This record gives sequence, C-alpha cells and structure tokens, in this order.
Amino acid sequence: MLAEITGFPGVSLQPNSGAQGRVRGTPGHQAYHQSRGEAHRNVCLIRSRRTEPTRLRAMVNYRIVAVKTDENGNVDVKDLEAKAAQSANNLAALMITYPSTHGVFEEDVRRICEIVHRHGGQSTWTAPT
Repeated sequence: MLAEITGFPGVSLQPNSGAQGRVRGTPGHQAYHQSRGEAHRNVCLIRSRRTEPTRLRAMVNYRIVAVKTDENGNVDVKDLEAKAAQSANNLAALMITYPSTHGVFEEDVRRICEIVHRHGGQSTWTAPT
C-alpha cells in the first residue's frame, strides 16, 4: 500500500528514526548514483534545520541546499521546484521528515518526490526524532 501511495517501486519498514534514516539513506543515495556513473551528483535538498546540513556534509560531502517552508512549516513546493531545476545536473537527494517535525502529513509529498525524481534525485523519508 505504501508503494502505491508514494509511487515508489518498493518501500522498507525498518525502524529508522530521522537520524538513522539520514545515516542509512544518504550513503545509499551516493552508492546508487555511483552505480549509474553519476558520482558527480552531490546536491541534497533539505528543509532547513539546525544540525542536518552539517551531518550530511560530514557523511558524504553533499552540498546542502535549503528549501523554504510555508507559513505552516510545510515544504514550499514552488521553491523546491526552482531549486531542483537549478540543481538538476547534480541533484542527488531530498531529505524529508514524514510526518513532518511539526506532526503534519504534507498533502503535497507525492508531488514533492516527483519533482525531485524528475530532476534525477532520490528521496529519503525519515521519522521525526
């Protein structure tokens, strides 16, 4: 059911907190892109938070691009679209906490993932920590 809802070809139900998801997902993105001859992909879109950009840079040397949020804390889809297009040649991933850190299931999450995938990136969803 989750694969159908998200449009993913498959899903994993391993227990990952937000931190564990980043630690496991980020090197997975990097390995995926390397296996396709696209090791240059090093841009990660992320909702701005205090420690995530530092952790991601330290783990795999990603360049972090912060995506704006709307007045309710949801991903600003227009800003995401612009930044994904701008980074398309190097886009590696989007890190998104779902439900969001403020406890909301974003209505546009499928569209958000489609935008990232269209520009060559992968999506990692993590649970709030």
